[in-house]
Amino acid sequence: MRFKRLPHIDAPGLIQHVVFCTHSVYRDDGDDDAIGKSPHGRYLIGPTADRMQEVLLARHGDEYLLHAWCVMPNHVHVLVEPRGGRALNAIVQSWKSVIAHSPGAAKPLWQKNYFDRFMRDEEQVWFTVNYIEANPVAAGLVNAKAEWRWSSAWSGD
Repeated sequence: MRFKRLPHIDAPGLIQHVVFCTHSVYRDDGDDDAIGKSPHGRYLIGPTADRMQEVLLARHGDEYLLHAWCVMPNHVHVLVEPRGGRALNAIVQSWKSVIAHSPGAAKPLWQKNYFDRFMRDEEQVWFTVNYIEANPVAAGLVNAKAEWRWSSAWSGD
């Protein structure tokens, strides 16, 4: 049985969990850091992860509200609420474009589509915030979510 891909839903005030991924191509640039050991690509580490986080935060409070985010080595989680009539697909495309056009970025960097799920109630929002912020712990990258510096959970220590 084949399932049809569900359409993205975009409506004012809708909070959505968005996940977008890099292509699953392993690139070895000589970095032996444990973060870069993902077999599914290792593009979003170090300065690239710093830049991705800067891009996410750049229009927070203006074009959208970020409720949570986490930049992983090969994908990004964002809990976002578009504002001012901005379409979700335009927001995600702008995030991806800035990083894809950065010097030294792999071509192609991003998978074409993204996953989204809208939040039905406050309980689901809080569950999703915890899921997003705990992602680096679940992946074995850190012992506590506050240790992952590319996340809304980072303690800054």
